[in-house]
Amino acid sequence: MFLFGNKSWLPPLRVQWVLGALVAMLPLLGGVFYAAKIMDQHNRAQSRLVILSGQVSTLGATVADQTKDLERVFRQYQLLKDDRFKSVFQQQHSKLVTNLNQLQGMLEPSVQQTLFADLFARLATIESALQASSMEAESINDDFRFLHARIKTLNGEVYRMLRHRQETLETSYQDSQWRLLVMGAWVLPGTLILVWLVSVMVLRPIDQLSTAIKKMGKGDWHTDIHITGSNEMVLLGENLAWMQTQLQTIESQKHAFLQQVTHELKTPLAAIMEAGSLLADEVPGKLRGNQRQVLSILQDNANNLQMLIQQLLDYNSASKEHVQQLENYSLDDFFHEKLADLKGLAEARKVSLTLHGEKQTIPLDTVRMAMVVRNLVSNAVNLTPSGKSITVGWQMENGSWCLQVEDEGPGIDENNVARLFEPFYQGGAKKQGSLKGSGIGLAIVKECVELMNGEIQVNNRYQIMDDQRDVADSKDATGEVCGACFSVRLPLVQAVSVSPEADSKKEHLTDGNATTKSNKYLLGDNA
Repeated sequence: MFLFGNKSWLPPLRVQWVLGALVAMLPLLGGVFYAAKIMDQHNRAQSRLVILSGQVSTLGATVADQTKDLERVFRQYQLLKDDRFKSVFQQQHSKLVTNLNQLQGMLEPSVQQTLFADLFARLATIESALQASSMEAESINDDFRFLHARIKTLNGEVYRMLRHRQETLETSYQDSQWRLLVMGAWVLPGTLILVWLVSVMVLRPIDQLSTAIKKMGKGDWHTDIHITGSNEMVLLGENLAWMQTQLQTIESQKHAFLQQVTHELKTPLAAIMEAGSLLADEVPGKLRGNQRQVLSILQDNANNLQMLIQQLLDYNSASKEHVQQLENYSLDDFFHEKLADLKGLAEARKVSLTLHGEKQTIPLDTVRMAMVVRNLVSNAVNLTPSGKSITVGWQMENGSWCLQVEDEGPGIDENNVARLFEPFYQGGAKKQGSLKGSGIGLAIVKECVELMNGEIQVNNRYQIMDDQRDVADSKDATGEVCGACFSVRLPLVQAVSVSPEADSKKEHLTDGNATTKSNKYLLGDNA
């Protein structure tokens, strides 16, 4: 019946959490690595640019100074005609050419093409003039002016080149920042999605366990339990399925025990009630006054005992799930019919019982609904003091209808509300009758309401001190408790006719005492 999980290839749950965390962190780690790489590249480029700027600036200044020195040596040789100055000129010339070649290697080709060609050509012209001793003053002056102008232009080009590289680097850095922002906008949601997927995968067996436990808590012990995941979760699911089997067995035994005991009690009780009837009819002989008083006590307690046995039967039947059997019934006729005998009980205890509501005909699960209204009203009658009143009202709402039973009893102790609908639990309120209740009336109500897909609420009624109005909602009320209000909300259902074959297979909720009309319906969609 139960689907036990096989051995799983998945690692233990602890390992799954660690691996899942690592997988979820991959996009974030990738983004951090990419950002670190981008920043390192920019730092390296910035460092290279700083070094290049220092080297180029130094060489530019050196070339300008060497050009001046070269001109000074040339002038000295031109004036003194001393070959020693020619030798110094050659050394200075060689150094200047070397520095120019080094500077040319550091600059961009666009800077190199014209400026360096002109510089080298003019230096060659000056050197040739020195070697040939053909030194015309005007021509030499023009050459050196041209040389100085080109060196100055070269330094300007160097400055512009460095500035352009700096701007390019800044633009690249801004582009990288933008790419990092865009990547972060994708990485963060990606990480969150992975975290969610990993948590869903890892927590799936826990959710399955939680769902199975909730179903078991609501009395659903027939749904198969199938837990997937790691071996320990599968084993836990198998243990839960075993416990489900045990609880189902215990529940079946409990229902069987209640059914058997109540049936066994009804047989001697029927004999006692029959004997009491014979005595009341004075078949064995006439009764004296004190004998009639004892017989009255006997009959009252026999009737109360019969009511308790019937409650046990109702509780046993209400706990069994089956398809609702619906009958088209007028709510006004239904409540007046089902509460006719309780009106007599209320009058005997000097309690006023008032019914009011719309004369609306709807499909009703008459057997369960009768259990609900009889238990709620009988509970109210037993708790309401003499001279007080009970009101039973009903009304249509959007897609549902609501039943309210209000009394003027002692109200509900807030500490008992959580356990009020537990089987065999009796609150602190004292009943007005002589016989103590069984504590299953409200449990029967809850079982029936839930099987009819409805909900039930209970609140104390308070008496407002300023205008003496009774209200059912205790949240906003102030004043003394003046009773309790039970509200049952049920969906309006669409009736579907039942075939004779299907109708013959339906179980009756009670011990064969409940009768149904020929018109029956199955539960359909909500209206």
